[in-house]
Amino acid sequence: MYDIVYYNKENEKEFIELALKLKYKGLVFIHTLKEFTEIKSKKLDIINVILCTAKDVPKAKKIANFVLTSSTANDKTNTDRHTMEKVKPEGMLRFENSSRRDFMHHRNSSLNHILAKIMHDKKIAYVVDCSMIFSNVQQLLGRVEQNIMLAKKYKVNIVLGSFAKKPLDMCSWKDLISFFSFLNLSPKECKQAFNNVKNLHKHNTFKKTDKYIVDGVRKV
Repeated sequence: MYDIVYYNKENEKEFIELALKLKYKGLVFIHTLKEFTEIKSKKLDIINVILCTAKDVPKAKKIANFVLTSSTANDKTNTDRHTMEKVKPEGMLRFENSSRRDFMHHRNSSLNHILAKIMHDKKIAYVVDCSMIFSNVQQLLGRVEQNIMLAKKYKVNIVLGSFAKKPLDMCSWKDLISFFSFLNLSPKECKQAFNNVKNLHKHNTFKKTDKYIVDGVRKV
């Protein structure tokens, strides 16, 4: 299992020690584009990713093998479809964090069938920020549940993480599995979601080698 947390140099060791106590196999450190650095540890596997704005994704992809960006659902000039089709980050998150009111019969979760289909086609993961959910459970829980259903329907990779800014904000993966069982994710699907960052990061790393071949053509 891999948890996702915000990198902080002052708390690096504490994050690693607590991850070990919580029985995580690895940690995913989120960096800004300007402060990206390759953190390594002998105690557990470390994956370094960048969280940036959509316009900075192309630049971030040159230095990191996994790049995240947030949905612009809260912006009147929503550009999520453009981001998916043209910018193509590895993962997108916070679709649910929109100030727009929910509809009468379904949630205004900012993800729809069209966007979910594009995410599947472009291999963009649907990333769930657990810290965001817990900060506003009443409003966001239903939206997350609806988006998980869409992601499963269109076979979009789901990624889970605590997105803790401090070590003590990390969650036990066992507790999160129990929590997400109420949101249409089975224990098996939850475990896969905790490991998807590792699998996708490994694939992206391989794509940059001279061994990556598509339709008989070597891609570097």
